[in-house]
Amino acid sequence: MAPTSEPVAPPSPPRTGPGTSDPGPFGEPSALGWRHILLLVGVVSLVRLLFVGWLSPIDLVGDEAQYWDWSRRLDWSYYSKGPGVAWLIAMGTALFGDTELGVRSAAVLMGAIGALGMARLGMLASGGRGDVGFYAAVAFLLVPIFQAMALIMTIDGPYLTFWVLAAVVAVSMDRRAVEGRGVPWWLWAALGLWLGLSFLCKYTGLLLAPGLAAYGLWRYGGALRRAAGWVGPVVCTAVFALVASPVAIWNYRHDWPTVRHLLGAIHLPGGDRSVAEPSPWTPLHLIEFVAAQIGLVGPFLLALCIGGAVWALRRHRRGEAISDPRLMLLAAAPILLLYLGVSVFTKAQANWPMAGFATLLIPAAQWMAAELPRWRAMLARWRALPHPRPRWGWIRRAPETPVQIAWHGALVYGLIAGVGFLVLPLVAHLPLIGPLVPLHRVSGFEQAAMQVHELRKQVRTETGTDPLLIAARYQRTALMAFYLPDQPVVYCAQAHLGSRETGYDYFADTDLTDPALHGRPVILIGSSRQRWHDAFDLDPLQAGPTTAAGDRLYHAPRFGGPRPR
Repeated sequence: MAPTSEPVAPPSPPRTGPGTSDPGPFGEPSALGWRHILLLVGVVSLVRLLFVGWLSPIDLVGDEAQYWDWSRRLDWSYYSKGPGVAWLIAMGTALFGDTELGVRSAAVLMGAIGALGMARLGMLASGGRGDVGFYAAVAFLLVPIFQAMALIMTIDGPYLTFWVLAAVVAVSMDRRAVEGRGVPWWLWAALGLWLGLSFLCKYTGLLLAPGLAAYGLWRYGGALRRAAGWVGPVVCTAVFALVASPVAIWNYRHDWPTVRHLLGAIHLPGGDRSVAEPSPWTPLHLIEFVAAQIGLVGPFLLALCIGGAVWALRRHRRGEAISDPRLMLLAAAPILLLYLGVSVFTKAQANWPMAGFATLLIPAAQWMAAELPRWRAMLARWRALPHPRPRWGWIRRAPETPVQIAWHGALVYGLIAGVGFLVLPLVAHLPLIGPLVPLHRVSGFEQAAMQVHELRKQVRTETGTDPLLIAARYQRTALMAFYLPDQPVVYCAQAHLGSRETGYDYFADTDLTDPALHGRPVILIGSSRQRWHDAFDLDPLQAGPTTAAGDRLYHAPRFGGPRPR
């Protein structure tokens, strides 16, 4: 992106779009525009809202429940993540209560804003073409992992949306510089704002910045060597630092536990996990990672992204009316290359690089806007032929093109993924596909909470005191807190049982070392009798039933606190 002080690139070729005579690389102007985009996103969002509020067949997942429990204790930041997801859930529950709709409504909102942001990004990158914006929004709505992010409220959906909005600002800045208008300071501030909000939701959001910076230095490095050229980047950095400061403030007050958590995640010295022992190298991690990207994005959309990038680079090299596609490619490069490299040496989670695919959908949308009208013209000419019509296609008799085949394949793949998510319990019973569905991670928790509630009533009747509720793992802690009828405080014993710390170790009302808890009856959820005995003073400990979620229950008439470690 260019500095504020002076434009450094020549004016762009004339734009194409409604009201222009040159069709450019996209063919004739299309009637598609914001009316169609808003209608599409509005209908999809309404269906999603109805689904998460009243039709969803799945319980909250463990991370969703954890972030909801955080939202009951709003803070500057949290042990493992920034505060963005908790703040968003708090807004949702303020509107819809502490319900699944309240928790997940923000996911639906973020998905809608993300789709609209993609439409705007596509238009900016193509001189205002509404069809490119429409295809970009549709492609975004079709990506299976993006569909899941708009239905399940984790950190991924919000950080993806703010990532897209930051890319929108970056392309707007680039267009202004190319057209000779200069870049005002408030656009730099907006870029810092969206990067900061993405970071507050997921620290990976910061990986967009290196790609944007690389493009800016490559395209406008000469002007940036002047002192005045650094004004805009300084404004952007200052705004980002201000927005991201809650994470630093909280960590400073708590001796930087998030740093220990991040180091522990990759088993480095100083982390909250043991240092990993070297393991034999295997190519399976890389193969699994690449296969997961193909599945989560979709093979047809991935092919369109690759083909669209090649097409856009060729058109730009010829000087045709299209924005520089290198901006979209460099925006995606750091996060995709980083986690691809990680997968060479160790296991990388499939969802880690997902935001990088958002900007790659823009060249794909541009390619479709250019090629699909030509396919429709071929189809119209073929239909005008007398019967019997000749075979013009590879798969069917009608005319076909590679772009059209890939786009129709993407539509089918995305719709199957979307419908499959809506009926996940049915999919879990299908042969071949069923074993791949982790249904145990999204079901049984409400029933398990009712079993805990029945034992809780029994212990209360026997002792005359409401028992403490302590779960062995942080996800079970949050799920029980959400699904128990009165949504009580549930304590987490994960760190006391020998595993890593959790956010519950930093909340005043979930401190298991509090002497005020001593002497109360207790119900324990999960783990084993021996581990509970080793960690806490419990006398005597009795075994109870196993819940629908697979956790063994225990109870004791008196809780004596943690044993010395």
